[in-house]
Amino acid sequence: MVSFDVQSLFTSIPVLDCIEIVRGKLKDNNMPIEYAELLKHCLTSGYLMWKDEFYIQVDGVAMGSPVSPVVADIFMEDFEVRALCSPPIRPLIYKRYVDDTFTILNKNKTSAFLNHLNSINNKIQFTIELEANNSLAFLDILVIRNPDNTLGHTVYRKPTHTDRYLNGNSHHHPIQLATVGKSLLQRAQYLCDADHLEAELQHVKHALTINNLPVPRQHRKNHLKPPTVERQPAILPYVKGVTDRIGNILKKRVYTNSTVTVACHTLDRRRGASVQGLRNTSQTSKTGARRSQQCVNTQWTNQATTFVLINLKSSLGKTSIYRD
Repeated sequence: MVSFDVQSLFTSIPVLDCIEIVRGKLKDNNMPIEYAELLKHCLTSGYLMWKDEFYIQVDGVAMGSPVSPVVADIFMEDFEVRALCSPPIRPLIYKRYVDDTFTILNKNKTSAFLNHLNSINNKIQFTIELEANNSLAFLDILVIRNPDNTLGHTVYRKPTHTDRYLNGNSHHHPIQLATVGKSLLQRAQYLCDADHLEAELQHVKHALTINNLPVPRQHRKNHLKPPTVERQPAILPYVKGVTDRIGNILKKRVYTNSTVTVACHTLDRRRGASVQGLRNTSQTSKTGARRSQQCVNTQWTNQATTFVLINLKSSLGKTSIYRD
């Protein structure tokens, strides 16, 4: 097992290459090519001031921009297609999340594969991390190689982790305090295999105890969520004193008949409201539609471009994962 990580991915992405990749994929998917110009405006309009002088960012994408993670993922997918087409050795398993990869290949071929990855683009360079003590950390999972060459997995914590969370005696809402234990237990159940689950649960209970937090009860049965129905949103302008009343009414009750259910939530108090409604269903809906609010502080150009890129990425499929 080995992990290849990209050095400073967001600040090293070649902007012009990204724009050309997106332009080509827009053309392949019969989407308007003008979206590439919007992306170019978003990626080449960043500048900064240092010592009373202005500087423009030549390469790399801005941290925190909604466009950046989508562009980075599209670029890395194109990078992997080229890297895995003619590698010196084909890895048995190659998985990636943003800039971290989990790879299984012959130990004697790791250096050759690393050199191959670093030769694709001189601005995208990888580092390597080999397994130690038959285990390798990938994200927040510790992958363990068993003696029979099967893989186990449990929760990974950095050596500097202190198990310090919100103190139960602090002035926080009880729901916030209860959520700490619930999230830790859910993470243990999702990330641990049967051989490591009990040890992780004991660790979580001990951490909650020393932080004076309640230990939530474990539910043995998995409760299935009711099936959801797709909803078609309708965008309405925000009107002070009107939109909030609509949201409050629909938060408490849902108007239904045999085929139509209306629900809504307010989105962006300053610029508009999104009323999600008119979802067709033959079942009687439960009362209490949820209402959520989210402030949007980014420019409209970034929002529109991000929407287009996400739809473009979803239409491409999972082309970056190698299948043996």
